[in-house]
Amino acid sequence: MASLIVRMLIELLSVIPYTKYYLNSISVRFRYLNGQKTDQIAGYVYTVTNTETFDQIHVLVEQDKPLITPEALTELQQEGKKVFVEFDNAVIKPYYSERTKSIEDSIKADAVRRVTDK
Repeated sequence: MASLIVRMLIELLSVIPYTKYYLNSISVRFRYLNGQKTDQIAGYVYTVTNTETFDQIHVLVEQDKPLITPEALTELQQEGKKVFVEFDNAVIKPYYSERTKSIEDSIKADAVRRVTDK
């Protein structure tokens, strides 16, 4: 049964029906080749909090540049400003983690966009 679950893709909207997220942080994700980290950027991970459920999640968006730089986000946050985002076609892919010995979630989206304040 676990192998069936691991192959599934679940729409994020079916789990968290609210689409607006508060952007906490942005971090770069590098590509790995044969288990070795390369200098190539695979995308950016957006750590966000849902504005309705307060669920905090990490979403990978495979892109060359982030929505805004992590430094610019930090500056906005230090000024007391909040940045809200939505994701396009976000899906959850369960996978088995050897480290935790359990099924975990990996969330990917096609794109991220900034939206107006809540």
